[in-house]
Amino acid sequence: MIAVLLLAGLAYFLSGCSNEVLIGEKGGKDDSDDGKVMLAMTVRATPLSVSGDTDAGSEEERAIRSLYVFVFNIGASQYCEAERFSVYDMAEGTDGKYTFKMEVTPGYKRFYLVANPGIDLRSNLASYTQAELQDLRTMVLNDHEDDYSSDGELSRGLKLDQLMTALKDGRGIPMSMSVTGWITLNKNKTGTEGTAQGNLMLDDGSDTFKLIRAVAKVRLICRVKKELPSNNFELETFEILQANRQTFLFPKYAVTNGKWVIDFPSMTEAADLRRTVGYVYGKQENHSGQEWLEFDRGTHYLYENYFGPTLPDDAQEGLIDETKYSHIHVVLDDGRDRTFALPYLKRNDYLTVRINMSASDIICDIQPWEKEDIYPDYTDTTN
Repeated sequence: MIAVLLLAGLAYFLSGCSNEVLIGEKGGKDDSDDGKVMLAMTVRATPLSVSGDTDAGSEEERAIRSLYVFVFNIGASQYCEAERFSVYDMAEGTDGKYTFKMEVTPGYKRFYLVANPGIDLRSNLASYTQAELQDLRTMVLNDHEDDYSSDGELSRGLKLDQLMTALKDGRGIPMSMSVTGWITLNKNKTGTEGTAQGNLMLDDGSDTFKLIRAVAKVRLICRVKKELPSNNFELETFEILQANRQTFLFPKYAVTNGKWVIDFPSMTEAADLRRTVGYVYGKQENHSGQEWLEFDRGTHYLYENYFGPTLPDDAQEGLIDETKYSHIHVVLDDGRDRTFALPYLKRNDYLTVRINMSASDIICDIQPWEKEDIYPDYTDTTN
């Protein structure tokens, strides 16, 4: 499977530059406002690939604080229409949907949407090319760990990474999507102020843009056998090693057997696998008498890392290179030191990692949730 993906990615790069289409700056004969329509568009964040994502703050993770919309003509035209919308420019519905209006020209289009990018974009949004958008990188993440003083005491609590800080400050998590579709004139609806109304039909059959978070979530949980006395051992280290610091803001795709799939090799071009993610000290629950309760070591945000083993029933296989895997690292005060390979992660994944500790063994149990229909359809395979 990996060989097929690698060959498909290479073949697609040679034939179509990995789905990249150079679109020039706004200018020239295609700039006319003639024939524009006022299009009301709806956008929402795709839920994580698990129906039980009820963690505290999950609503904030779906919030759209700022939205950038790029609309490109498909074909020879170099025309780009782009606009930024703040939360005040959109009408928020009760179902997590946001509605906004934009003047655009009708036709077959490729749309790029990014919410809460976490990076600075040029003020002249229409000057972006599709190639530039497809090469945008997310913010680089610092290590995320508990903050200890030199004498080993917890000093200032948790060191927040940039994603945690963005959520805390109300700036939201980076989300994006790209899809093709039609903008047509709505002949049955009268426009206002001389601008006709438009209709939107995306190639995935919907009229709603579904944003995909550029991060995955990993929840760390420890369990200790209840029959063990509380003073048998203590957890000294529980961390994720080699987690990814950066990724592409938009997914990269390749065509395999006529189907659009994530282009793993291209996505790994942004990988910087030298990040450590530690547990949240304050989330440990106290044990009751001789019984240890399951305690939560926090939910952590990671960028996708396509290097890693494949879990059962996964639709795709991870790339094989153990030096680039992310690992769960566990150290107990009785001298036991174990590492477990973390499965490869896609954006919008949600994994729960449970470490089960006994007097003689440490077992790592990872439960994935995956949803195959969160990625939109593409049809413009030659443009």
